[in-house]
Amino acid sequence: MVDKAPLEREGNKVLAFFEKYGSDGSTDKVEVVEGYIEFRDWKDLCRKYRKVTYDRKILLGLKVKREYYDSKKGLRLK
Repeated sequence: MVDKAPLEREGNKVLAFFEKYGSDGSTDKVEVVEGYIEFRDWKDLCRKYRKVTYDRKILLGLKVKREYYDSKKGLRLK
């Protein structure tokens, strides 16, 4: 199922957006960062990223390929 998802990819990794907290864990210094992640399936993704990671990031979402998104209709799976 992961192979069929219309996600932005680089090799066997997909592009994800993370919320990154300050070094002290404070929520008033949060920034959104991009990064590539590797996962086997959706359960694996949930297990790995449902909590804050060792580098103080939490998964916000995965980036979908542009051709699957319409600015008026939203995500359109073909």
